[in-house]
Amino acid sequence: MEGNGCVLLCLLACLSVSAARIFERCEFATEILKLGAPPSQLGDWVCLAAHQSEFNTAINRGPAADGSHDWGIFVISDQFWCNASDASPSNQQRNFPNFCNTDCIDFTDDNIADDFACAQSIYLRHGFHAWFAWQQNCINQDVTAYIVGCQDCQCTCSTTADSGSDAVVRTDGAVRDDRGNDVIDSNP
Repeated sequence: MEGNGCVLLCLLACLSVSAARIFERCEFATEILKLGAPPSQLGDWVCLAAHQSEFNTAINRGPAADGSHDWGIFVISDQFWCNASDASPSNQQRNFPNFCNTDCIDFTDDNIADDFACAQSIYLRHGFHAWFAWQQNCINQDVTAYIVGCQDCQCTCSTTADSGSDAVVRTDGAVRDDRGNDVIDSNP
């Protein structure tokens, strides 16, 4: 019996560790690239998450004046985007839409695939302006600074360089064509 209690305790400890996560900056950048973040937006997404949640997936803020809560690494509001799954009468009376068709609690685990899919839906409707933290900290800033030093965050982007080929924009700021030559944009 004592052995079973230890196994159960260890299992619960493992579950609680995987329930939420605080990403490192470059780890987060690499993860959202894998999830389909456009390389040209990578700095904005990393800046947003840095200021919105400090890369913490366990965020659950609220209630706001309207009774809503904000969830996960992108601090997504249950007012429009997810179902708070709260059976309390006050939550049922709110009858908020669920545009991302997911439970908000799913945004607080260590899997950010659903968080990013919902954040992309928000972005498609409202752009980065949907997030106050982005407006306060990222707009009109050099957001590439948020991915400097992230080795896995090289991106291939179209360029207006004389070579006419795709260029690799490295996190060190260098821009090289597909042959490794430095590219200088003659049309700033």
